[in-house]
Amino acid sequence: MPPRVEESIDGSFGVKKFVENFGVIVEAVGGVERIRDAIRDLAIVGKLTGTFAEREDCLPRGWMWATPDELCAPHRHALAIGPFGSNLLKEDYTDSGVPLVFVRDITSRSFGGERTRYVTPKKAADLGAHRVEPGDLLITKMGSPPGDTAIYPATRPPAIITADCIKLTPNTTITCSEFLEIVVRAGSVREKLLEITMGVAHQKVSLKRFRVVKFPLPPLAEQKRIVARVDQLMALIDDLEAKQTKKRKLSTRFTKASLEALTTAESPEEFDTAWQRVVENFPTVADSSDKVSALRRCVRTLAVQGLLKTQSAHDEPAKELLQRLATSKKTPASSAEAIAGLDRPLPPLWSWARFDEVAVIASNLVLIQKRQELENKAVLDG
Repeated sequence: MPPRVEESIDGSFGVKKFVENFGVIVEAVGGVERIRDAIRDLAIVGKLTGTFAEREDCLPRGWMWATPDELCAPHRHALAIGPFGSNLLKEDYTDSGVPLVFVRDITSRSFGGERTRYVTPKKAADLGAHRVEPGDLLITKMGSPPGDTAIYPATRPPAIITADCIKLTPNTTITCSEFLEIVVRAGSVREKLLEITMGVAHQKVSLKRFRVVKFPLPPLAEQKRIVARVDQLMALIDDLEAKQTKKRKLSTRFTKASLEALTTAESPEEFDTAWQRVVENFPTVADSSDKVSALRRCVRTLAVQGLLKTQSAHDEPAKELLQRLATSKKTPASSAEAIAGLDRPLPPLWSWARFDEVAVIASNLVLIQKRQELENKAVLDG
């Protein structure tokens, strides 16, 4: 049985064993993102730094609950949302000046680039209450669900947040944006945000409701240790994920080449060699649902090419069978033509036939037009 994610990354399991079981864990929990979520959840209860609460429903000793208002810097507009629609219109957008920050920037965690829009310095001054500085924490208040976060980069100039964005400038004497970002992205906190999300067509979290959410807050020194630990684990996961992705790509190319070798073999010897290659590497060829689907398609292709069964010289030729069927049905003998694009000749004793020559299409559920298409469709028979 694969280890649980939480057991794999807390102090009782260890990073070494986590690395050893990474591939198994990913398959067991349904993806790398689930592991990242688990790391954040463990981080905000102290389990990554060995700080354990006396009870599951309590915070570790020295920790406290804090609202966004208690966490933000002690100056006006340290916690703010974007301007109301009438205060910032599309007509205010320019191609240069002070950049704007949109929900899409926070969601993608990418700022700047060709899609960046601006306002004039004068307009930015009018919107000073919505100003964002490098190091501020940005949170989306709209989305499916809301709560995506990003830290505004140190390499970017001051900007103006737009509607449906929340900005929190942290009080650096008690917390830091890096820790708060981990907290807001943790699964347990996202659930709290979901509980206060409202709207049908557009799900939103109002600033009023966001203000009452309580975040776990350890001492500042421990916050920094947690951030370092999370960064270490996330970098490790990124590296392992990259290696696994590379391995999957190589495996996919191997599977594709192996199946193509089966369907394009030009002699029994080539086919036997290709088949043996698939058999010997079957765990690799069929280690995902996509590969299994490709394998099924390959088997069907081999079947209609007559490569799955050795023909016997005593088999009745398909042409004679079709003639007998035509005689019994008092219909003309087959005049079906080869399917365009089929580059492999039919096996000996095989023939082309139409559906209506080898089957009876009688269901009332088949539309007349579809029935005619089926009757005229050429099929292999052998």
